[in-house]
Amino acid sequence: MKHSEGRYKLGRWVGIQRWQSHAVTNERKQRLDEIGFNWQQRKRFGAIHAREIRSSVQRTAIHDFADLISITPTEMQRPMSHLRDKILQLPSVVETVGRSRTKAGVTFRTTKNFARFEILIQWINVYLRDSEYTEDSRKMVHDISHGTSGWGGVVKFTPEGDLEYLFTLIRASYNSTL
Repeated sequence: MKHSEGRYKLGRWVGIQRWQSHAVTNERKQRLDEIGFNWQQRKRFGAIHAREIRSSVQRTAIHDFADLISITPTEMQRPMSHLRDKILQLPSVVETVGRSRTKAGVTFRTTKNFARFEILIQWINVYLRDSEYTEDSRKMVHDISHGTSGWGGVVKFTPEGDLEYLFTLIRASYNSTL
């Protein structure tokens, strides 16, 4: 079944109606109610809303990786732990876990930072030193070098992502610090 009209997707339209429900006229609301429109906001599969993460970050003491992983979305915990273990096997790597007001993360460094995991809603941003790597044949690293974060690139890490490929990029970032 097709769920779009031209370039407009039905799911997007429904989401907008729900989000702007306070501004919908009574007549429109009544017409949508007649066809059984569901006004309840839905959580995406496996999602944790941003305010839940912010709240969890703010009330959780984060001293080590176990604390960090406890506020990570469930489906991210195993791949994140596995990736961390691979990074810690590289020589001379130091791990620092911490948080800002709304974000929690872990930074890996040798003499310089080379990777950082930052927890978001359904994925983890993996920050890298540079915006381009010869090893990035899939062009997964997005350039953020114009920002003020001090990082050159970022990769969106999801549970379905290719862990080995991501580790190859992290190792390239690591090598740039040696």
